[in-house]
Amino acid sequence: KLQFLYLIGFQSHMKMLRLITPLLAALSAAGAEAGVPEGEYDVIFVGLGLTSSVALTRLVRAHPHLRIAVVEKGGAVNAQLGATTPAAPGGLGNKTAVDVPGLYETMAFHPAADAVKDPAHPWTWQGMGYGGNAAYNGAWLQIPPAASFEGWPKGWGHAEMAGWTRDVLREASAVCNVTATPSADGRRYATGAHDALAAVFNSTAAAAGIFDMDAPHGSRAVYGVPHVAVTAAATRCFGYGVLRDVLGGDGEPTAQNLHVYNFSEVVEVVTSATPEGVVVPRGVLVRRAEAEFKLTVPHRTGRVVLSAGALGTAALLARSGFHSATANATRRPLSHNAALRAAVAHVGAAVSDHVGTGVAMRCPKHRGGGFFNPEAHNEGAKRLYRQAQSGPYAQFGPVFALYNRSTPSAPSGPDAANVEIFVNPWGMGDLADAADGDSDVFSAFAMHLNPAARSALPVDADGVTAYPMVYYPDSPEGVSDMKVVTEVLSAFLSRATSAGCEMVFGPGAPNTSFAGLDPRVQDDVAAYVKNWGPSDGVYFSHLIMNHFTGTVPLASAPGAHDGAVDPDTLAVLGTRGLHVCDASLAPRPIQAHPMGTLLGMGAKCADTLTRLLSHV
Repeated sequence: KLQFLYLIGFQSHMKMLRLITPLLAALSAAGAEAGVPEGEYDVIFVGLGLTSSVALTRLVRAHPHLRIAVVEKGGAVNAQLGATTPAAPGGLGNKTAVDVPGLYETMAFHPAADAVKDPAHPWTWQGMGYGGNAAYNGAWLQIPPAASFEGWPKGWGHAEMAGWTRDVLREASAVCNVTATPSADGRRYATGAHDALAAVFNSTAAAAGIFDMDAPHGSRAVYGVPHVAVTAAATRCFGYGVLRDVLGGDGEPTAQNLHVYNFSEVVEVVTSATPEGVVVPRGVLVRRAEAEFKLTVPHRTGRVVLSAGALGTAALLARSGFHSATANATRRPLSHNAALRAAVAHVGAAVSDHVGTGVAMRCPKHRGGGFFNPEAHNEGAKRLYRQAQSGPYAQFGPVFALYNRSTPSAPSGPDAANVEIFVNPWGMGDLADAADGDSDVFSAFAMHLNPAARSALPVDADGVTAYPMVYYPDSPEGVSDMKVVTEVLSAFLSRATSAGCEMVFGPGAPNTSFAGLDPRVQDDVAAYVKNWGPSDGVYFSHLIMNHFTGTVPLASAPGAHDGAVDPDTLAVLGTRGLHVCDASLAPRPIQAHPMGTLLGMGAKCADTLTRLLSHV
């Protein structure tokens, strides 16, 4: 295995350089043979996720004289950027599976998607490619409530982040339409579950637009339809809507100062230390296929921006020695660099994710269509989408959302929901096999938006992560999270079943392992939520939502050591020029679907980097 080399002081640097020169020469030769250029850049982005797509695009435009590179594990995933994989099922036209809104929540189950799954996170499904995991798992656009930003540093509050998000959406509005009716004909499809549940909850919850979660609703519960971003052709808009200014229809850069190394992985951030012990990036070691090569940045002014997602960024820092499990306490930078010691202590120490529990139901009073399974043989629906960009394939999976404030741990603010129930127009497991209109079964998932459970992110020497214990763990925080979800799910099921809806999978569902439970009894619902599963072939609780945050968190203020990153410069504490720009910065869970906040975070990153690079 390659040993990580650390350049400590000038003498050590020269000694190590003499030792590794033959190795670097061999790597350069291998890279040249593979057609992989090496070079020096002013800024290197590691990962092209949603946040860094915004930051990169703005930085390329603001500094056309700077040499900027991005290294991404995957490639383009949108047809507008020249992608053909992961391929959409036959009959949907010249689209990738990422392009088609109706395939939003089924991406992980497509055989074609295996090629874009990141092997560094085998315990969950994280996608590679332009736009990052948000290209697969990010669709809903929401501005979180003000309560979600309590504890964030100055300049990162609700008003500022909402402003950045709206700024990005305004800029992308030429091609991205934010709407609750994404079908080109302006109609909503697959509405059977929505119609059924709206009828059930219209006397106990307020109907409202749910784009801005802080809007005054005056109710403990709010329901509505998800807002999403689509093109005029009813295809998913991000990250194409952001990257279109710097990438062409073939996925190649159109900006002269940008170079993209796709299908390439950064295996280490190479650093050195100043005489004062400040760590500075010297470049990155990159692997593409069987070749390895090095990209460098200028010693005094160069920047490396880590933007590989909350899991990938923490794992890369671990591989590069910035992690309590891999840092050598005798390293000179750590021995007298208190800020760096603080950063190392926080990297990967407290990952969080939304957690959920699901059920399947039917409401007999509302039978007669409006249900849709995109995995079935829906030839008519495919033809409608292919020919008119309309129909249920233009509709994102979730068709109804109910936002609730639980009583055990309600956050401050009268309208800050902490549990979302989102509803898909198909069932769970084998119950999802029926085609459009042939089934009246839908699934509902209670998702904790503000969980208390945190866990260290396990990372091995190769940068491969392992399952973190944040999904209802056996701890006071995990028990609290479970109680919150149980309370809201119990109220939901009690109300729905009292109105005549029937359990198909979940507490009280006949012919299942939970037939003996009563969906109207909270203790029975608690027993269901607590069960790890799978049961009857269905995973239903302790569900991973892939909304990871907090692995490289912002400190509360410049100079503070209670995080890993300076909020004014986005530099890892104790370093100069090593920055972070992705969801790992969030010091607490984002109390909504994270896509809107991540867009705003990208604009904030771009503004920060533009300021820091203004003298270069």
